[in-house]
Amino acid sequence: MKPRGIVTLSLCTCMLWSAVCHAQPCPPEATASVLQFSVAAFRSDGVTPVGSEAVQAGDILVMRSAVIFVPVNPIDGTPSASFSGGAMTIGGSDVTTPGGVPLLGYPDCGGALFARSAPFRRTVTQADAAVGVIFMQGTYSNSTLKASSTVLVRVQPSRDAIVPRPKTPVAPSKKRAAKLQAAKRQALAAKRQASAARQ
Repeated sequence: MKPRGIVTLSLCTCMLWSAVCHAQPCPPEATASVLQFSVAAFRSDGVTPVGSEAVQAGDILVMRSAVIFVPVNPIDGTPSASFSGGAMTIGGSDVTTPGGVPLLGYPDCGGALFARSAPFRRTVTQADAAVGVIFMQGTYSNSTLKASSTVLVRVQPSRDAIVPRPKTPVAPSKKRAAKLQAAKRQALAAKRQASAARQ
């Protein structure tokens, strides 16, 4: 896959809804939990988004994800049920927010609107520069919900990258060239003798 053909994204989101398995959902009329899950890439300060810019080998990326409560079920317009717990990962590493994912839902249900993951740091390598892009997947899951999203970051070669120079062919020495010519003459003479013997 050529990097030029890829649209650079540093923030990806997805939405997910799941039937409520709780005996007492909050609010009571809710029939499903709906969430939005996002993962984004930042510069080494953890604040500046990478955006559409490219990074290079040696740069440090900070990835973060977030689980966001969606108050209304977009399918039927009913209220969304609160949910909590579960695990958050980025690149397969556990980045669950310290203390676990809290209750997310309406304020009347005691819920918060979103929960952010712990930061995940990654150094851009020369191998990343050779590929041209970095794909990092984030996930969130609990007993009834599963969501994932992938962030894409464009990578350019490092300014300090060492590019090997092409080898210049070395001409054979006069002595070696003479030996090669002598060997060719001997082979040609042997071929002629063999041909004369057959006649």
